[in-house]
Amino acid sequence: MSTINTSYAAMQYGMNTAQKIRQQDSRKADAGEKVKETGETQSTETKKLSKKAQDVLKKLKDKYGNMDFFVSDTTDDTEARQIMSRGTKEYSVLLSSDELEKMAEDDSYYNSRVKDIDGAVSMSKQINGQFGFDSAYGKENGTQIAQIGIRLNDDGTTTYFVELEKLSEKQKERIENAKEKKAEDAKKADKSAEKAETVKKTSVQANSMEELQEKIRNIDWDSIKEETLQTKGGKFDFRA
Repeated sequence: MSTINTSYAAMQYGMNTAQKIRQQDSRKADAGEKVKETGETQSTETKKLSKKAQDVLKKLKDKYGNMDFFVSDTTDDTEARQIMSRGTKEYSVLLSSDELEKMAEDDSYYNSRVKDIDGAVSMSKQINGQFGFDSAYGKENGTQIAQIGIRLNDDGTTTYFVELEKLSEKQKERIENAKEKKAEDAKKADKSAEKAETVKKTSVQANSMEELQEKIRNIDWDSIKEETLQTKGGKFDFRA
């Protein structure tokens, strides 16, 4: 009887252990699926495109190395911002499948949309100069454009999503102090202060250069709370 009970207990323990392992593996798989979700969604959207449209998308990616291109048929601004927030480069561009198909079938339309993308780049440089900003991918100087999202709408218009960051006074002081030290000391100072860096962040959405300039001009930085600067991963958040 004792031997039977012992064998049953061992069997039950083995079953429970196996179940726990399966549960852990399931949780790991779910986490992995979430990580893959963005890439798989884009892959699915891309596969729906015709061969010519896929070639246009590849052409755009090759032409603009500092841009992330996303394909989505959403018409919702919030969802568009969420998609573009996954970008890791200076610019994020969102196009619908219909837009890419039109660009693939009409060279003049393709060229006009490329001009819109180029115009957004020129616009960011103009805004930097006008307001004394810097690109987050260049030097640091108080207020900067962290990233620009460009949505090419199906009606031929363009919507801009711009995220701006303003360094705290303490952060600007730390940067100035670091410049005065030797390169080795500056690196150590940057590393030690990395966790404590704070910024003010806000997002602006506009359908024209004039509207964008006006909204940036009217940002009330005093009403925006400071938050911890995320320096890892290279992702910016347009979802605010």
